[in-house]
Amino acid sequence: MTNLIEKRKYPRASFKGLYHLRWQVEEGYKKQKNWLEIENFTGESELAIRQDFHAKVLSQTLTAIAIHSAQKMIKTGISKRELSYKINFTQALSAMKNTLIHLLYNTLSEFEISRWLALIGRQLSPIRLGRSFTRKKKVTDRHNYHRSYKRAL
Repeated sequence: MTNLIEKRKYPRASFKGLYHLRWQVEEGYKKQKNWLEIENFTGESELAIRQDFHAKVLSQTLTAIAIHSAQKMIKTGISKRELSYKINFTQALSAMKNTLIHLLYNTLSEFEISRWLALIGRQLSPIRLGRSFTRKKKVTDRHNYHRSYKRAL
């Protein structure tokens, strides 16, 4: 939506490029809301909310760093495949949850880190360019968390 209504000065076609530039930002919001459940807090105090928020952002950032490192390691193994592949963020985040404390306390050896990155590198998703399909609207009650039954980070 825009309030730029001067059609000659702001033609509709000029917004198409802006939309595509914005796509990665929107994908980042989707990861935070749906995969990290950034709005699902473990407490009600300001401190608990701040800690949860920053812990989830840290997890997302460390996962992105791990994916970047693992993606470099696997490029040669997937070069002969028909499709291009990327590492599945959700699976990498799951592996990060089990490794985060060890990373923070620096208790992993180089071998263990390499093994962990190799694990992340095996969780691949094909990149299928040009796919399109009709979206089905889902009605979910996903963001109404009950305090006794919430998932951990």
